[in-house]
Amino acid sequence: KQNKRNAANQTLKYLSLVTLTGQNAVLGLSMRYARTRPGDMFISTTAVFLAEVVKLLTCLGLVWNSEDRSFSQWWSALDKTIIKQPMDTVKVMVPSAVYLIQNNLLYVAASNLDVATYQITYQLKILTTAMFAVTMLGKRLLPTQWFSLVLLVAGVAMVQLSDVK
Repeated sequence: KQNKRNAANQTLKYLSLVTLTGQNAVLGLSMRYARTRPGDMFISTTAVFLAEVVKLLTCLGLVWNSEDRSFSQWWSALDKTIIKQPMDTVKVMVPSAVYLIQNNLLYVAASNLDVATYQITYQLKILTTAMFAVTMLGKRLLPTQWFSLVLLVAGVAMVQLSDVK
């Protein structure tokens, strides 16, 4: 039974990896296309807002499902984790605000950079996340993780230098 569970976890890990990789690739391409196509332009803040609304509804639906689709249990779970823990809610609001700014700036970048530069530079968020995890949270990175970060920075530098020439 444990082997079956491990196999299912491995499958889920790889499925998640493939899905997120595809989602990130499609995101960059579709944002670039949407910002450079001829015709009327949509307001990027509206797109960001609607994306956040979809995420909120999805999360509320997942909580609804995990609470046996009972309104009272669902509301109790939301009350217990959001309303009755205001400091935790405020702590989550800070990175949420930064994420909101980042998503708006992504549309600015998609409008002004070519796709390759946009995609590679966008990956710098991995570096900043790792740096914050090490400096603020005291997380220790494995040598392979440090090597990956160095490769990431080298890749970004090469793309930026190739655009200069």
